[in-house]
Formats: sequence, C-alpha cells, structure tokens
Amino acid sequence: MPWTIIRKIIGALFPGVKHRVARTMTIPATISIAPSRPDAKDASPESKQVPYISFEALVGRNSAFHLLTTDQLDEIGGVEYRALNALLWIVLSVGPSSFVMVIID
Repeated sequence: MPWTIIRKIIGALFPGVKHRVARTMTIPATISIAPSRPDAKDASPESKQVPYISFEALVGRNSAFHLLTTDQLDEIGGVEYRALNALLWIVLSVGPSSFVMVIID
C-alpha cells in the first residue's frame, strides 16, 4: 500500500518524529485515581475521580495497583467483592433457561 511505503520512508529519514508521534498517541502506562468527594485532599487535576475508594492510588498496566497499604488492599478487595456480587445477580436475572439453551446447542 502507498501509505505503508510513505510511512517507512518517513520513519527511515526522520526516526525521532516517528518515536515522538508514537509516544503522544499511546495511553500512559500509569494513571492516578482519587476519591470524588468534596472533602478529598491532595487530589491532582490529572487524576481520575472515582466514588468507590477513599484514598488516592496509582494504577499501572493491567489495572495493577501500586504501593498500597494493607488497609487499602482490604478496601479494594471489598469493592471487587461488591462488583462480583452485583454481576452474579445480573447474570442470574437473565434466567437459567438461556444458559440451558446454550448448553444444549
């Protein structure tokens, strides 16, 4: 394709431009999340506001939380438990008959 050839030529002639464009067009490796309460302290404007935690956290690739205390890990575990419990009720509300039809097919 012509665009592939043009991209390779530009990449060979100007390797720094290709690297700079790739860095600006990708998702950052980590994000910061903070509680979305009015009394939340030290919430930076770059952080994502979420209502389900009471502390500021750093989230890396594959949603891995970094540098958490034991109490913060327990709080995150409670959030995950409530989310899984809600998912269970949603799946069960679909009805067992739809799952039986999938198994039979």
